[in-house]
Amino acid sequence: MQQMYKVFINNHPIFICDVATPIVELHGTIILRFDSELIIDFILEQAHSYDKYFTQFFLLADNPQEVFEKLQVRCKFILAAGGLVKNTEDQWLLIFRLGKWDLPKGKLENGETPEAAALREVEEECGIKKLSIIKSLTPTYHTYRHNQKIVLKKTFWYEMICLDPSNLHAQAEEGITDLRWMDLPAVQTALQNTYFSIVDVVKERLN
Repeated sequence: MQQMYKVFINNHPIFICDVATPIVELHGTIILRFDSELIIDFILEQAHSYDKYFTQFFLLADNPQEVFEKLQVRCKFILAAGGLVKNTEDQWLLIFRLGKWDLPKGKLENGETPEAAALREVEEECGIKKLSIIKSLTPTYHTYRHNQKIVLKKTFWYEMICLDPSNLHAQAEEGITDLRWMDLPAVQTALQNTYFSIVDVVKERLN
C-alpha cells in the first residue's frame, strides 16, 4: 500500500508520498525527490514566506513516514479536534471566524481524548447541546507560524448529530462572528471562502 501524508502549509497542500505515487500536475505544481533533510527546511521556510509560492508540492520519498516524522520534529506539534455537525433537518453547521467559514474545533486539553475534545469544542464555540458522534473522519494536518515557531497541528474530525440546536450562539472570545445551519447549496457556496483543509473534511462527507 502506498503511503501519503498531506500537510497544508500556507493553505497549500504538501504531499509526502511514495516515489511510485501517480501525480496529477496542476499549474504551479512542484515535485522534488527527498535526498536531504535540508529539503524539509527549504519547504517550511519558503512556503511560509510567500502567499502564492506554489499550488501543490510533492515530496517523493522511499519512506514517506520517516520523512513526515522529520518534518514533525522541526515543528511544535499540537493536537486538536472538531466536528462536522448536522441537525435533524439535514442542515450543516458552519462558523465564520477571521474572515472565513470554518468548522468548530480546538486544542485537546491534558488527558482529553480527541472525541471528548471535539464534543467540548463544538459545545463551547456554538452553544449547542445533545451532541453525539456518528463516525470519525480523516484527520487533517496544517502548519502556521506562532511566536517565530512553526506549529504543526493535527486535527481529528468527527461527524456529529445535534438533537437540540435551540441555544445556538457564537463564542465571541474565540473570534467567531457568525454561525449558521446551512443546506447543501449554502455549504457549497461557503466552501468558496474557507481553508482547503476544511474543504477536504466537508467533501469527504458530502461527496
